[in-house]
Amino acid sequence: MIGPKTGEAYKPKSITLRGANADVACGARGAESIIAPPTGVPVTVAADNVTINGVKLVAASATRALSAEGRDGLNVRYNVVEQVGAAVSVLPVRAIDVDLLGLPADCTIEWNCIDQTGGGLHVAGATGISVRNTSGLASLAQVSIRNNVINGVTVGATATGEAARGIAIEAGVGMDGVVVQLNTVQGIAGPQAQAIVLTGPTPNADVLNNKVHSVTAAGNAQGTGVLITSNSGAATIEVTGNAFTATAIAIHNQMSAALATATCNWFGTDEPALVRAAHSGPMEVVPWLIDGTETINGAVAPGFQAVGACAGYPVTVTARGLLQGAYDAQSGLMRDNLRANGLLPLAQPYGPFLGYTGNEQVRPEVLAVTGPDAVVDWVVLEVRSAATPNVVAGRRAALLQRDGDIVDLDGVSPVRIWQAPRGIHHIALRHRNHLGTMTQAPQYYGGAQVGAVDLVTGAAFGTNARRSLATGVSGLWSGNTSGDGALKYSGPNNDRDPVLVALPSPSANAVLANVYHRADINLDGLVKYTGAANDRDPILQNIGGTTPTAVRVQQLP
Repeated sequence: MIGPKTGEAYKPKSITLRGANADVACGARGAESIIAPPTGVPVTVAADNVTINGVKLVAASATRALSAEGRDGLNVRYNVVEQVGAAVSVLPVRAIDVDLLGLPADCTIEWNCIDQTGGGLHVAGATGISVRNTSGLASLAQVSIRNNVINGVTVGATATGEAARGIAIEAGVGMDGVVVQLNTVQGIAGPQAQAIVLTGPTPNADVLNNKVHSVTAAGNAQGTGVLITSNSGAATIEVTGNAFTATAIAIHNQMSAALATATCNWFGTDEPALVRAAHSGPMEVVPWLIDGTETINGAVAPGFQAVGACAGYPVTVTARGLLQGAYDAQSGLMRDNLRANGLLPLAQPYGPFLGYTGNEQVRPEVLAVTGPDAVVDWVVLEVRSAATPNVVAGRRAALLQRDGDIVDLDGVSPVRIWQAPRGIHHIALRHRNHLGTMTQAPQYYGGAQVGAVDLVTGAAFGTNARRSLATGVSGLWSGNTSGDGALKYSGPNNDRDPVLVALPSPSANAVLANVYHRADINLDGLVKYTGAANDRDPILQNIGGTTPTAVRVQQLP
């Protein structure tokens, strides 16, 4: 134990435990000063302003190699820590364990090499570096965890649900001023596995330039590089400049209402679809690193320092389109009856219509917007290669506003289509009861420049592909209730019969009210077969108005 003698008054001076390899990094060390008691914790810190520098701690029979509670000015640097908890079968293991106890207790943990932590069942998990705050008070401590190498934290496969963790910040009611930077964390394995965890409020935490490799969870769980959970400070957290390889989920933000910053990271790939799959929860990951090559220092020292540019982008478009069924010629806007009457679903509805299985959801506050930017309905944007325009390379459900703007789920941003590769593409617009349309000329999408797509005044692929709504203004043809890409008034699979079948009674005069329904061609929330503003007449008008057997075919390849 490092601290004042029993019965001696505390004096605020510094204490240093200096080993043979003080200030010497792991790869260049000589003979070690080893602290390896047969039982118990090798080092317990019981005073402020303590430095542990250049020793080797071995604690196979203990749950900690170094423990400190409520101590200010703690410096743990240039140490080797090995085999902590290797012979412990059930208790939680933390190789370096610091509990701030709600105090402004500054702590620096740097240039340590922590090897082979855990290995047993450990019913409460195993952790390489743990900084906690178990008091009921928020801590204003400055916590710096830098340049450490954590190699091999394991929890036995039968310890159901328990986690192996490289670095864990457990903030309790709060911990401000956390920096996790230039660490290498690898070989983390257990029923759950996370390289870096920020749990509890950690406002303004920085996770920068760390190298995370091989994080493996058992069964259906997924290894995670950075986990943000139970953290009201998530919106102020920055996860930037890190490298994630051989890890299923690079970054997981479990705070659904807080957008974390996670730009300029290397996800082991430059492909947008794989980058999208590598993160979960709300965060801004664009742009990302397009190369995982490191600087010379980055290759021989802990952490990750990239050479490649931060220039990775998904296919991103600003698009405009109009739906004939909802268009009001007098105002030049579309009606938003479905939104105004609370009929729009929060989740994209195109599974039954296009077989699209995306999980896009809109927040209620986005649907509360009124005026020209009010949402009319969900639509789908498709990316189709110039070489094979009949093949859909990527899709995204998006929101169509009254003025024709097509925006992402926040109601403001351009639409990002993650599944599509960068390249020269057409963009198609699809709707659940209108015929789709596509740009006539392909263009390059995928760089920092956002592609502009005008499906109102711009040229369209095919012949008579859109319905003229006003001089120089066109929109998607309405009436395709069957969704088969062919507008028909009579005959097999016609679009008129679904309107009649949807009515609540056999009478053609009946009205199905307050519905979000494919047979509601004019998108007013009503399905009507007869009378004013019915949903049958537009079908006949759109095939020519005189020949009921005519067919209008969607102009998509």
